[in-house]
Amino acid sequence: MRFIIGIALVTLMVRAESASPRDSLEAMLNMSLEELMNFEVITPTHDRVALNAVPGSVTLITREQILKSPAQTIPELLRGIPGVNVRWNPMVQTIDIRGFGSNPFTSRILLLIDGVPYNSWNKGGFPQHPGFDFFNLDYVEHIEVLRGRGSALYGKSAFSGVINIVTLSGDNQQVNRVRALAGDDQTVMASVTQGWQFGTEGSFLLGARKFEGIMPTEFWDKYGTGKTDGYDLFTKLKWRGWELTYYRIDDQLDGFVLPLGGGLAGSEFRSADTIQQTIDIASVRYTAQADDNRWAANIHATRASRNGSHCGACHANGQSTTFASPADHGSQAYVEGQLRFRLGARQELLGGLEYRQLDAGEHTRHGDNATSTTDHVLAYDRPAVYVQDQIQLTDRLQTILGLRYDAPTSPDLFKDNVSPRVDMVYRHSERLTVRAQYGEAARYPSFSEMYQSNWFINAKLPDGSVLPLTRFVPNEDLSAESIQTFSVGVDLLPTRTLRLKVDAYRDVIDNYIVIAYPRIHFENHPQQAVVSGLEVDFDWQLSTRIALSGNYSYQHNGRRGHGVDSAGNKLELTYSPRHKVNLSLNYTPVESLSAHLDMRWRSDYRAPDFWSRIMVQETDYDLPGYALFNGRLDYRLPVAVRGHRPIRFSLIGRNLTDKHPAETLIGVNAKLNGRSILAQLEYNFAQK
Repeated sequence: MRFIIGIALVTLMVRAESASPRDSLEAMLNMSLEELMNFEVITPTHDRVALNAVPGSVTLITREQILKSPAQTIPELLRGIPGVNVRWNPMVQTIDIRGFGSNPFTSRILLLIDGVPYNSWNKGGFPQHPGFDFFNLDYVEHIEVLRGRGSALYGKSAFSGVINIVTLSGDNQQVNRVRALAGDDQTVMASVTQGWQFGTEGSFLLGARKFEGIMPTEFWDKYGTGKTDGYDLFTKLKWRGWELTYYRIDDQLDGFVLPLGGGLAGSEFRSADTIQQTIDIASVRYTAQADDNRWAANIHATRASRNGSHCGACHANGQSTTFASPADHGSQAYVEGQLRFRLGARQELLGGLEYRQLDAGEHTRHGDNATSTTDHVLAYDRPAVYVQDQIQLTDRLQTILGLRYDAPTSPDLFKDNVSPRVDMVYRHSERLTVRAQYGEAARYPSFSEMYQSNWFINAKLPDGSVLPLTRFVPNEDLSAESIQTFSVGVDLLPTRTLRLKVDAYRDVIDNYIVIAYPRIHFENHPQQAVVSGLEVDFDWQLSTRIALSGNYSYQHNGRRGHGVDSAGNKLELTYSPRHKVNLSLNYTPVESLSAHLDMRWRSDYRAPDFWSRIMVQETDYDLPGYALFNGRLDYRLPVAVRGHRPIRFSLIGRNLTDKHPAETLIGVNAKLNGRSILAQLEYNFAQK
């Protein structure tokens, strides 16, 4: 806490005294719907394209939406996007895009920060576990969510979608603020962000946060404190064509003790006393372009590393004393170079080279039932090349052809792969766009799925001995998953105050990697999955004071073919509600006061049969649907400093109706805790 306060005091002393001009961020905070539709996003094509002209289904979460939302983390924000399913299990929030399945690691979505991939090189998903939050919203300018395949540009992790977090820069003066948050769930947070601009060609951003809280499920409330605390630090330096960023998060979580019953009465399932991690991510980027914009070049490199607790710290503390101590979980090094050429007025060609090096570190080397690790491939290199051709066939019709080739890994672990894409975008007018896409993508198994072999559940007996009850059973022979996607969509702006967006899709998935219970064995299922759906999204500016937005998504999951996994089960299409509705209302009666209310509703969805038999003694069990209501009230205090009111007080309510749904069915109580109320005080230095 003293670290945060010290930075805040320095910020107060060195902040600029003069008023800043209206910059791009301020403009973004006051966009009309028409301006929003023309906001340029980069994720679908690696180039700036207006939102109403992008190929694919893209949702933009703006800075204004972030500042007004009751959500305090990125997963909470993502709950409001059509086709995106977010759920808590005891350890971490799991995110699926147009997906299903019981794997908790969000391993089929690519996470980008400023276009650079940061997925876990061990689990394939988000680089934290257990985890409360990965990236601080205070550092985010906007978020782009691409629903659907992205492998033709981004490779293996972009299987069902891409989340691109675009960070703030120091030349956006509105980032200069200090805020404090406190409330239920033992929540305490202090954060500061400060930006400096050096002439017209340089800027520097510094952000830091200290946080405490508890995991929001009843499991932790009953069997442990669930107390988590930590800090993060983010810096971003821009100078001419150079950009350097560094991000660090350090957090820890108190462990749990779960008493066991039945024939194991008097025994307990116990984790390590503390589960902890430190993640460091450093990145450098250089961009150059011709004066006439005929060509542009971009090269960036990053290295991410994690030192922290093994999965066995929770699952297998009694198996090995080493699980209680942090260990090297390896690193990911990534280098990419791009060249873009404008071939006349109607064609643009993009080419890129990528090199990725993954090292599992000590993460997979534990487990008394493991075979010798001398033959395991625990680190590999993989180069890739991609090309994308954008052709303006007519004044209204554009086609995008893309192809990516991922070479075999070295040493030999995975074979090569080709990912194609074809996109058509027809812009009938500034207010109507029709698009169609076809693409293929692949996801390769993670180190954890292939090699992790520690216990899953164990019992510490009254005599002090430890009995393993079930284990993770890895599978070195896993094949890559593959997906074929076809989608169509329409963007419509019928009036200046109403925007409509409709997307329909159909996915066919082969070699889906499942967990076969009760062995906890990872394997490719012989059946295909066929997933189809419809997503409708709208924004409606009812008046200058009232705005309403919302979406509806429908998803139908089906199987094709025959066969069962090693446990005798058909492909289970779990944790994906057929219907989902999100609504958000913003009301600003006066300039100094605003209110926000949102609803997140989902229908019933299927739970895994293995856990259904244990928890409710039946199969084909559906978890009941539920709605979560969240609200936020913001008030600018009547204290003026140089012509503006810099102090804002916020009251934030989450799960206002005090629901306790079990979003994940597993052998412990994983219900949500219920209602929480937070209060926030914020000081903004350079607002208009």
